[in-house]
Formats: sequence, C-alpha cells, structure tokens
Amino acid sequence: MSVKGKRGREKGARKKPLTLTLSPAQTLRVACLLKRRGTPFPQTKFRVEKP
Repeated sequence: MSVKGKRGREKGARKKPLTLTLSPAQTLRVACLLKRRGTPFPQTKFRVEKP
C-alpha cells in the first residue's frame, strides 16, 4: 500500500497536513487516483464526488 492510501484512512488530525502540503491540482489528482483504485476517500473537503 502506498503512503497516500494509508494517510487517507487515518482519523481527523491526519487529514489537515495532507491538504496543506498538496496544491489544489495535486489534491484532485490524488483524489482521482484513489477513486480509480477503488479506495475509500472520506476527505469530503476535496469535494470530488459528483452530484
């Protein structure tokens, strides 16, 4: 498992550093990659889910 996948599953406090270290473009890329891999993506801050 990659670190990204691991970090996405961490609770609460672990989400913030990830969002701060990634630029919006990178964040979307990571979100798309995780979604494509079928990994749960609880960080709703990114707003990648479609209506």
